[in-house]
Amino acid sequence: MLIVLSGSETIKKATIAWTITQQLNSIKHSDTNYQQLLDNNTNNQLKMQFRAIWTDFGVDTDLIFPEGGDYTAFLSQYHNRPYPILVISGSFSKTFVNMVARDIDKVYAINITRNPSAIYTIDSITQDTAPYNTTARVRLLKQRNESSLIQSVILKQMPNVQTVKFENILETGTIQINNQSIDLSFYKSYNNILTQDEYHNLMPRCSLSPLDIDQFNNLADNFKKILPNNRSDIPQEIAEQLPASLFDELDYQPLSLQEITCPIL
Repeated sequence: MLIVLSGSETIKKATIAWTITQQLNSIKHSDTNYQQLLDNNTNNQLKMQFRAIWTDFGVDTDLIFPEGGDYTAFLSQYHNRPYPILVISGSFSKTFVNMVARDIDKVYAINITRNPSAIYTIDSITQDTAPYNTTARVRLLKQRNESSLIQSVILKQMPNVQTVKFENILETGTIQINNQSIDLSFYKSYNNILTQDEYHNLMPRCSLSPLDIDQFNNLADNFKKILPNNRSDIPQEIAEQLPASLFDELDYQPLSLQEITCPIL
């Protein structure tokens, strides 16, 4: 069986995937090959290799997976998996989900979403070499964050993909996989928006102002109208299909900086 775990930036997808892998395959720390399995699991963190937004939107391209995914090699990886249930994590396209559903007998796909305001806030704290959107007047907004949010919207529209809110995981400490409850209680909620770790260890390093987050919220809430004017790499045929509002499509409301950091009263 293959479990495809696609998710928003900031939620620690690889950690969730390894936890699901352990519990569904009954892997225990005491197993003699535990470290080998743990090391092998890093090969299952596929990140953005199988994202294909252009193909998902019906735009012809010579390269289905422009970020390096080798589908034939992945099928070989699946068929040579070291345990019955393989869990892969990353940001996966509709195209990839349809391909594995065609080629693998048992596939279970999950799309974990998170409030875009919280994602932007947390994702801005760790700066890296990833391309940033420098024209949208939104500080520290990574292009991969925008792409990941688009991918979440696309997957949410697929009837064969289970969409789960990260906030519900924080509240319950579990996720349901094929009618089986997986314990994710290692996430300690601060306010059902942030984890305790994020609040205590990341937010003190946050350099965003309330205005920065308001500007991001305006972009996300008017996504189809604003983004194409600030991303020269988006062709017209994709621009016309972008979601009007990320908040509406993902079933969230914009959050201010105060709301993101406010403790539960």
